[in-house]
Amino acid sequence: MDAMVQTKLGFYYEQLDDIDEEYIYKKIAGAVSRYESEVQIDCEPHQLRRVMKAIKFDNPEIFYWFPEKSDYNEENGVLKLSYMTASAEETKELLEKLKAKKKEVLAEIRKIKETKKNEVTEDALDEIHNLYEYLLKNIENAEEELEKPECARSIYDVTGVLLQEGKGRAACLGIALAVNYICSSLHIPSVLVTGKAKIDDCDYVESWAWNLVKVDGEYYHVDVAAALGLPKDKKYKYLLLDDEEMKELGEERKWSEEIYPKAGIKEE
Repeated sequence: MDAMVQTKLGFYYEQLDDIDEEYIYKKIAGAVSRYESEVQIDCEPHQLRRVMKAIKFDNPEIFYWFPEKSDYNEENGVLKLSYMTASAEETKELLEKLKAKKKEVLAEIRKIKETKKNEVTEDALDEIHNLYEYLLKNIENAEEELEKPECARSIYDVTGVLLQEGKGRAACLGIALAVNYICSSLHIPSVLVTGKAKIDDCDYVESWAWNLVKVDGEYYHVDVAAALGLPKDKKYKYLLLDDEEMKELGEERKWSEEIYPKAGIKEE
């Protein structure tokens, strides 16, 4: 079967430990892109966890694959590939719908730009502002659904944001993946960040996701999920922050600063 998507070797691929993990990444990603039922690999469980996370975070388009550690039989080196869709044909249809929706979003972003009176002058900066505004207007936060047994898996991927009827519903991870997915078509580098935070009056969150977007040679934090539901005068609270500004939010933000790009520092 021909590949349904062209998988990418992104930021998380670059964080893999060695050539063995890179090889496993390419082999699994290729099998998933062809909707194969299993793939032969040789690795330790901890390596597989890193690789599966890297593939999912680097490739929002492969929302249809749901990796499970239990799918791997270390004894015979077979990884069974579990999918959320019923068939390759259904997956292709959803991928086409996703592409069509992305075109709609890009068109809406252009409309937002046309309604402004040169409030933002740099193209990439303008597009990030407009994407942020579009998502705030068209997404509902689904974090409260996480504890429910019937919680839909779509809230963790781009389909929760882009393929729902009416407003999209997604958790922070699904929203961050959608930002990466759309930024790729805007030719704006975007890295999905995972960390910890205390958002508003909620308890400390052990797993929170947002984005680092690159504008004019510098990375900045963007957290759409945290901004959902904020009043108009506070909606830009989480848009284009450097590292120090992110820490000064008073939310006990933590992320692996040694891994992710430094925000607010121009790259040479």
